Amino acid sequence: MVEFGHQTSPDQTPFQDIAQGLQRLRQEDLEAFPASAMGPDMEELRRLINGMEAECTRRLQRFDSGGGYGATQALTAQAWLRWKCNFSPAAAAGRVAVARELADLPQATQAFADGDISYAHAAMIARTAEKLGDKMESNAETILVTAAKELDLARLRMVTIKLQHFLDPDSVREEANESHELRFLHLSQTLDGVFYINGRLDSEGGAILQTALNALGGPPTPDDKRSPKQRRADSLIELARQKLNSGTLPEVGGQKPHLTV
Repeated sequence: MVEFGHQTSPDQTPFQDIAQGLQRLRQEDLEAFPASAMGPDMEELRRLINGMEAECTRRLQRFDSGGGYGATQALTAQAWLRWKCNFSPAAAAGRVAVARELADLPQATQAFADGDISYAHAAMIARTAEKLGDKMESNAETILVTAAKELDLARLRMVTIKLQHFLDPDSVREEANESHELRFLHLSQTLDGVFYINGRLDSEGGAILQTALNALGGPPTPDDKRSPKQRRADSLIELARQKLNSGTLPEVGGQKPHLTV
């Protein structure tokens, strides 16, 4: 692998140093190294990527708070991110919100800068802090940062929920009620008879459906060539088929619903 004792010009900017280091990595013939060496490399690259994201977030915070976008045609930092960095409106707003919140989270900021946590982890901590507001304590930040260093996003999410339950149970109930009110399911049929499904479920409803689909699908067998999304679709149909065959559905128009295909 490349040795990092390469001398750089004192006149080079940090950005030029980074670009030069990346270029040297690109020039390596990876076939000359054992495949097992890629593991440590990817770990180190992941830490560097996290650190780069942290530095970008730090600069965004300064850009936003100092009105740096005012020198351009953009009216807000969000608008500038959409214009110059091709972010979607939601992603741009999320980046600015995270940058603002991290300014008051020194432990998360440090872990992010050190590459110990990813942007997604830092964003989840920031959103939790925003929800808790004044109830967000320093030991709560310690708990979240410690968990973020060891857990994937799904398990970190469970930690944030438990922490919210402990520190602010009322807001958790309100959030759950709001999420439940936003549930929907669209089932539409095209002219050629194909059906399209689009929807949203709250955490409880989604977990129930996922559990049922996983149980019906079971572990894939060696001769099962279906993709995971095809297996889920088949499981959903089987779930409906079993319910129709059970004869337990209520009557519709005076008749029991039954399979027509």
